[in-house]
Amino acid sequence: VSQKPQPASPSNPANEIAKLSLPEVQARLQAMDGMVVTAATEEMEQLLVNRWSKLDPIGASQFAADAVAQGGNPRLLQTASAAWAKTDPAGAAQWAANLDSPLARDTAIGQIFNTWSSTDPMLASGAINALPLGSAQTVATTAVAKNFINGNPDAALKWAEGLTGPLQVAATRE
Repeated sequence: VSQKPQPASPSNPANEIAKLSLPEVQARLQAMDGMVVTAATEEMEQLLVNRWSKLDPIGASQFAADAVAQGGNPRLLQTASAAWAKTDPAGAAQWAANLDSPLARDTAIGQIFNTWSSTDPMLASGAINALPLGSAQTVATTAVAKNFINGNPDAALKWAEGLTGPLQVAATRE
C-alpha cells in the first residue's frame, strides 16, 4: 500500500513566533524596517512585539515607543507597556512619564494605568500625581477611573471627589 504524500500544513506565524528567542525576534523586526506597511506586516510586527514583551517588556516598550514616535502603530506600545505594567507598574509609569513624544507618552501611560488599576486601583490612583501635569495625568486618571468604578464604586467616588479641575472632570466622566 503506497501512501500519498500529505501536503505541508500551512504555517502558523503566531506559533512560530512564540518559539523565537529574543535575538531572533529583534532580527526579524530589524529585517522588517523599511517594508511597505500592509495589514500582514502590521500583524507580523504585532506578533513579534508581543513575543518580545513576554521575554523583555522593558526593551519591547522602548522599541515600541520609538516606533510610535516615528509614526508607528500605537497598538505596539499598548502591548509592550501592558506587559511591563504587570511586573513593575511604578517603574513603567516613571519611564513613560519621561517619553519625549506626547503620543507615545500618553499611549503608554494610558495602558500602564489601565493595567495597573485593574489589579490595584488605590495604588495606581496614588501614582497619578507623580506624572507630568496635563494630558499625562488626565489619561492616567481616565484609565484608573474606569477600573476603580467597576471594582469599588464608593471608593472611586470618594477618590474622584478629592480631585480638582480637569482631573476631577476626567474621573467623573467615567
